[in-house]
Amino acid sequence: MMELPMLVEQYFTTPAGTLAARVWGQVGGIPILALHGWQDNAASHDALIPLLLAGLHGSRLVVAADLPGHGFSEHKHDATAYTLADYLSGLAVLPRTLHWQRYILLGHSLGAALCAYLAALYPKRIVALVMIDSVGPLTTSPGVAATQLRRSLAMQRHQLRPRYYADLEAMAQRRAEAGDLSIAAARILVARNHRRTDQGLVWRNDPKLRWLTPVYMSEAQTQSVLGEVQAPTLIIRAKDGLLTNTDLVSARCRCFARAKLETLPGHHHLHMDAPHAVASSVIKFLHNVIKGQE
Repeated sequence: MMELPMLVEQYFTTPAGTLAARVWGQVGGIPILALHGWQDNAASHDALIPLLLAGLHGSRLVVAADLPGHGFSEHKHDATAYTLADYLSGLAVLPRTLHWQRYILLGHSLGAALCAYLAALYPKRIVALVMIDSVGPLTTSPGVAATQLRRSLAMQRHQLRPRYYADLEAMAQRRAEAGDLSIAAARILVARNHRRTDQGLVWRNDPKLRWLTPVYMSEAQTQSVLGEVQAPTLIIRAKDGLLTNTDLVSARCRCFARAKLETLPGHHHLHMDAPHAVASSVIKFLHNVIKGQE
């Protein structure tokens, strides 16, 4: 059995509030910032990170952060929906708080989209970018902007009532049904995404995450941002995942300066259900990128 690397829980103060993180490994080499998907949490990478640390040469830190409103990170205090800018305002300062000059970005789903934007905003600091079942954020056409905003504001006027569960297994079953992931993966996420009340267990994630985002960028704007990414990029596509629009995937891949698209068997949460296959691809990619840089 593989010996797990050192793991500690840490909290960081950012403009977006306090961010919680699971910090793996030890100082040395180029560090990695790992971000999870929407409604998940930092435990999403629990199976993958030890494999990466074992397969990459030398020591390094991997900081797997809970996104704002997720896991143990702070919730928004105002009654507005979460936006891309809300996430980025905190995440952009986290590497500086850690005194990282150059680092690697690894993300799944929403976390991968955020990693791509960070790589675009700070191209000189990013050594490599790994995106798991994502090629960037959701977009809308300009013609639906008013409808989108109207629906978002309507959702914000209604109070969200918590749903109570009898035990963790009931929550895991609900999470598995709601998302394309196994019950084993759901149990890992639920272990970090619950809190106890007198009425029963409730989700720890901010209920406002379910609100519709008020404004999305257009596809042209998004591709323009992706075009600013200079770091070597690995895009891992799940064969039975969410990236079903082949034309869109191809168009976005062409935006990156140096992108490699690889398809692996599995569903959207393949980094949890098939971590060894994902780790093998990531390790091979990073070995080639960081060769001679450490």
